[in-house]
Amino acid sequence: MTTGRSRQAPLRHLNRDLIVDQALALARVGGVAGVSMRKVANALGVEVMSLYHWVPSRDALLVLMADRSVALIPAPDPALPWPDRLRTVLLDLYQAGLDNPVLFEVLAAEQLRPRTLISAPDAGGAVMRLLESILRMLAEAGLSGPQMVHAFRGLLGIIVGFLVAQVDGLPTARAQTTASGRLGPLGLFDAIDPAEGVSYAVDLFLAGLRHSDGQSPPAPGPEHDQSGADVPP
Repeated sequence: MTTGRSRQAPLRHLNRDLIVDQALALARVGGVAGVSMRKVANALGVEVMSLYHWVPSRDALLVLMADRSVALIPAPDPALPWPDRLRTVLLDLYQAGLDNPVLFEVLAAEQLRPRTLISAPDAGGAVMRLLESILRMLAEAGLSGPQMVHAFRGLLGIIVGFLVAQVDGLPTARAQTTASGRLGPLGLFDAIDPAEGVSYAVDLFLAGLRHSDGQSPPAPGPEHDQSGADVPP
């Protein structure tokens, strides 16, 4: 049985980096679902309440874990045009998410509303700086505030979607063999590298932003009905 004294001894050495290290070790074994404040405390041999002096919540812990990967992403060349800089950052973010699966869970939450980062900005400095840099590049595209939010969510949605497909796996195409022995359309998934897909999707999105030049989609005119179909004269 562990005594109170033996459980309290490591407190002298407890710090935020040690907590994050242990959380990452748990995630490598049991995935993000295997990370909890109690499990981290048990692994470190301390009381769970002692962790909250360093990390305010599990959400903040996940952001700190993601920070480890995001901090390694280099800043793009400032001399490049904004689409090239944004493309570089997004593809680097995708690769970082492959290396650290906890990153896509953080991105999935923060793409809708960066509530954890706003409430505890010191818990995710690298993630906050990265997301702010994406917004600045979207501002360079001439987008309005609401358009920036829509584009921000759309771009992170691409990254998160491809990360989920890579980490959780796609349905196997070989299970879709038809009666004739031929693969259905899902057979294409076996032949195409997902990394090519994320590049293609990002390029399509950025091409749309360049083409729009910050303009909103045109409203239906008198020659169109609400569905966008042509109305006969």
